Amino acid sequence: MKNVLRIFMVVMFVVFTSTALLSATVHAEQLTDNAYNDINPQINSDGYMVWYGHDGNDYEIFLYDGTDMTQLTDNDYDDWSPWINDNGQVVWYGHDGNDYEIFLYDGTDTTQLTTNDDHDVQPRINDNGYVVWYGGVSGHQNVYLYDIAAETTTDLTSANSYDADSPQISNDGYVVWAWKDVTGDYEIFLYDIAAETTTQLSDTTYSEADPQINNDGYIVWRGSPNDIEIFLYDIATEITTQLTDNTYNDLNARINDAGQVVWQGYEGGADYEIFLYDIATETTITLTDNDSSDEYPRINNAGQVVWYAYEDESDKEIFLFDGSLPIKQITDNDYDDYYPRINDDGYVVWHGKAGIDDTSEIFLYGPKEDDDDDDDGWCFINTVCK
Repeated sequence: MKNVLRIFMVVMFVVFTSTALLSATVHAEQLTDNAYNDINPQINSDGYMVWYGHDGNDYEIFLYDGTDMTQLTDNDYDDWSPWINDNGQVVWYGHDGNDYEIFLYDGTDTTQLTTNDDHDVQPRINDNGYVVWYGGVSGHQNVYLYDIAAETTTDLTSANSYDADSPQISNDGYVVWAWKDVTGDYEIFLYDIAAETTTQLSDTTYSEADPQINNDGYIVWRGSPNDIEIFLYDIATEITTQLTDNTYNDLNARINDAGQVVWQGYEGGADYEIFLYDIATETTITLTDNDSSDEYPRINNAGQVVWYAYEDESDKEIFLFDGSLPIKQITDNDYDDYYPRINDDGYVVWHGKAGIDDTSEIFLYGPKEDDDDDDDGWCFINTVCK
């Protein structure tokens, strides 16, 4: 695995280095500036961003390509939670006046993928033309798979009379989700698109939730044997490994294609810290060790990690570990910044409250310094860095 030893040597140094090494230098660009809330941005490998924002009437879907901002929806109902793949295709769920349906934007046109009397929500799209979501009525929610090329929808969970939740899809043809069984707890299930087979990955007396899958055959989730722990599953070997074993809760596990897992966990019961596990070395390292609660970690395929944390217990700021010292504090203001996402080039996007109207706006962090003479600071999407 490339740069594993170098990265982890740096991390070890970070762990035992004073928090005085944190940098408060900000190199961020505010993308929106209006009187309404813009929330929950996502970013793809090309730096295209999507989010949902209020237009004064309801929530709509917005797309930014580094140059132009486009409002993808314009109707009288709420549209929520867009997700973008590396081909620039966007999915979201929106109300049609009756219930929530799934929509797809292919770069030119928008198509409504569902038309029924159920609530269809939380779609995800991979880079190979497949969309997953879950929908139904309370007590009977199924997972659905849509093939864009064939224009067909498959119910992956029709045999079950209980709720399914949190489907995720990989580029190598797998879907994973949590599914309530007859005993009333949630278990983890895996669907192989090519083989059209479903496998139950867990079978316990407690609930598993929040499964995440990478593009290299690994899955992580959280389970609650006593407290909440993190589990790792290898599709090739069919082996499940419990990564944490303590008396505290571990949450928000995410995995990249390089075989690294991050999560937030209590250390000593004081506050949440950020942890990093490497599959190749079977090593867990604490990235943060402070008196603030560090939460919502996200990792890219380069091993860079972002999260938010309270600064001096006052407001939430965004932090970045990019594989080298110092850990960067990439926001420094008097309001809360939430839910960062990072792409493989190191661009970070998030929403934070800004301005006198105290609404949430979208922000973008640019990782490269601009060396030209116009004193505009830093390079962003579609900007040439000399």
